[in-house]
Amino acid sequence: MVQLWPSAHVGWPVPNGTLSCSAGRLRQVNSLKGLVQVKTHLEDLLRQCTNTKDFTRRNTLRGLAEVAICKGRLSEAMNILQTVAEMFEGHNLKEFLWYTALKALVASKQGDYALSRELITMAPGLLQSFALRTAHVFLLISYSSACIELAADAYDRAQSHFIATIEGSDIQGQLTFKAYSKRGLGEIAFVHGDFTFRGWTLFLEGQDSDEMNAGYK
Repeated sequence: MVQLWPSAHVGWPVPNGTLSCSAGRLRQVNSLKGLVQVKTHLEDLLRQCTNTKDFTRRNTLRGLAEVAICKGRLSEAMNILQTVAEMFEGHNLKEFLWYTALKALVASKQGDYALSRELITMAPGLLQSFALRTAHVFLLISYSSACIELAADAYDRAQSHFIATIEGSDIQGQLTFKAYSKRGLGEIAFVHGDFTFRGWTLFLEGQDSDEMNAGYK
């Protein structure tokens, strides 16, 4: 089966724009040696961040979480994301939900779909008080839900979430989420045995769009 989470996006099943600057650099790393070097750099940077609420510290921790995922150390990644989420809990709901969604994605990679769904379904209720400025978080939650259901082989649910993400992306002009969601629909088409023009068009259109967007980041 075609991988929705391509090697070009080493750990996270999320678009480029959702990553921190430190984590984004990992997209250029394609060797274990490179990952070790990045981890060493991030750990050195973390030791210099004495303020637990410092933006650089949070960004660095997120980068370390990405390294952990690249190395298959999912429990370590989950612990790091939990640490970052706790930094925002109680005073920055938007960021707290953002990292909760990332935790749900990691849980799905661990095969714990029940926990993934529990984490991701708590988000919409908490977000009801937010205005349009949180649309990007809504899209992350919608896309994350699609990835979780796809990993759990719940293809009808995944398809519904991917379609909702595409519709929301059209409204908000979020082309990257739209591209990834089209790739997801293409993968579902392949799973159903649709290797016709429609299935390939969805998958390749999403891949081409994402590569084009990446060029502007």
